[in-house]
Amino acid sequence: MWKKILGTVVVLIVLFIAVIMYATSGMTDVANTFFTHAKTKHYNDAYNMLSEDFKKSVSEEQLKNFLEKNALTEYKSASWNNRSFEGNMGKLEGSIATQSGSVIPLTIEFVKNTDGQWQIYSIYKRAGGIGTEQTTDTSKKVQQVQPSVSGQKKTLPSDKEIKALVQESVMVFANSVNDKSMKKLYEYSADVWKKQTSIKQLDTIFDSFYKAGLDLTVLKDIVPQLDQKPEVGKYGEITVKGHYPTSPAVVYFENSYFPENGKWKLVGIDIQVHR
Repeated sequence: MWKKILGTVVVLIVLFIAVIMYATSGMTDVANTFFTHAKTKHYNDAYNMLSEDFKKSVSEEQLKNFLEKNALTEYKSASWNNRSFEGNMGKLEGSIATQSGSVIPLTIEFVKNTDGQWQIYSIYKRAGGIGTEQTTDTSKKVQQVQPSVSGQKKTLPSDKEIKALVQESVMVFANSVNDKSMKKLYEYSADVWKKQTSIKQLDTIFDSFYKAGLDLTVLKDIVPQLDQKPEVGKYGEITVKGHYPTSPAVVYFENSYFPENGKWKLVGIDIQVHR
């Protein structure tokens, strides 16, 4: 098999950040609409964008006072430099720019309702000053009902589990290459990746493997080796780098996985074969 390989075959990875940007776009839309309602003094519309748990702890009048007191009614634009989600929970961290030129740091947490729509679950505004933890009454109430989002993060799998995950992914990929269709890999991947690509696009990306006549199913009884210990990234993803100890050609992999519905699901794959 390895004699069929000439040079190096490189496969492009679908960037994980693109998946995150797509998956969290609904939250940014909700946040921008919420602050637009605040700017136009449509407080009832803004209030209706809160989750039921949020409404139980904060009245519409309290929300109005919070928005006005913190100059959020002067909303001009938003910048979210940290986005994350898992299952039905999500978070945006960033800042609001006001018409007067101020920048207000905010953290907003979201929850999906039964219709699959994002609703605002909590709002944090970091207090200014020296060594102060002061907050408005509204933010105190928000903090009392907010869940531990970090507690929902998947913990890092063991090396044995990671190797099994890699082997499973590579075998799905290998069978897809043999089929000359990425249908199996597409169906195997995370839903957030499926929304960013198509089988046709994946076929184009991996066309070099089809043409090489590469049969990676021979790796089924070879244990992949990890070149470094994976870590959970800021979005909850893990990137696994390693290789298969084959000769004379060595197969290298760099796969990304994201926790979806309680399982680690593929969101990116980079396979390289070096002689």
